[in-house]
Amino acid sequence: MKGMKATIALLLLISICYRNIVPGQINEADTTFLVIHNIHIVDVTNGKIFGAGPMIDGNPPVYRDFSLPVDASTDFTKALDSLKNNGSDFFKTYSLIKEEQLKEISDYCRKNNFQLAGHLSEYVKPETAIALGQKSIEHLNGIYEVWNERRSNFDSLIHLMLANQTYVCPTLITYQLKTRLRDTTIVNKEYSKYISTTLANEWKITWAKRVERHKKPEDWEVLDKTYLSQLQLISQLHKRGVMLLAGSDFAGMPYVYPGISLHQELKLLTKAGLLNYEALKTATINPAIFMAKQHLYGSVSVGKYADLLILEKNPLDDIDNLRAVELVILKGELLDDKSDDVFMSIR
Repeated sequence: MKGMKATIALLLLISICYRNIVPGQINEADTTFLVIHNIHIVDVTNGKIFGAGPMIDGNPPVYRDFSLPVDASTDFTKALDSLKNNGSDFFKTYSLIKEEQLKEISDYCRKNNFQLAGHLSEYVKPETAIALGQKSIEHLNGIYEVWNERRSNFDSLIHLMLANQTYVCPTLITYQLKTRLRDTTIVNKEYSKYISTTLANEWKITWAKRVERHKKPEDWEVLDKTYLSQLQLISQLHKRGVMLLAGSDFAGMPYVYPGISLHQELKLLTKAGLLNYEALKTATINPAIFMAKQHLYGSVSVGKYADLLILEKNPLDDIDNLRAVELVILKGELLDDKSDDVFMSIR
């Protein structure tokens, strides 16, 4: 039970919130850190996970076990009402949904003030999905193809994303891991205790197949070149003003561990050119704005929910200082036992 508790804590601590408040000065426009007596306080969400429920995919779907397949015969009002009434905070579409069904979901979201995220479908052009109202694009699939193969269309795609306030959740760690196929230290023994035996076995099999498919040096060169190009893509999206969200795709890609993968993702975002505070925003105020919950989450402010992660060192100086945890206050309780799984799992 302790391991499960810690794994949940790892996921809860994904949204770190912050704001610059220096003694004697409050600047609403700044987005750095609250500094009191040289202790840097980072606010995290109040134990709240915003979930999408089952992925909405075409029929047949990619993953039947945890998808809601839809087609022309689907009663979308009934299906989406059911998801919403049973606790879904937003909808997530997947890779095989058709354009007409995506339009149905988009229309429902617009009428019900609900958010739509998802993969770019293989059957829907990126420009069409964005224009229909897909507010967040998960991973770089679809966008990278425009960047890599249709660069002349990239500017117009950016303009469309900005006009529609479209977010991108790049999950850079999943692409960086693909460059580590020769890495024999890929298994993190310290964090493996948070992974179920079933998932660990699945990872091992999936990873072995990936390694088998990429055995030649030229394969490794292609993966390395692709990853560097993806970093450049993120840099351009950020420079042009596209809002980014931090995400790691836990369980979707082998050896993406809960909790620590967020630290890794934020560091990779800095390698893509984001400043430390800009990378931190992707895990704090940006998700709050995406969910239209910035009045409750996303920064340290009177009236907002705030569990506190208190650090020994300033992450603005070094993003790795996020691991320098001094104290954790979770749901109003101080976790002062540093041997506790929940405490240890966020370091």
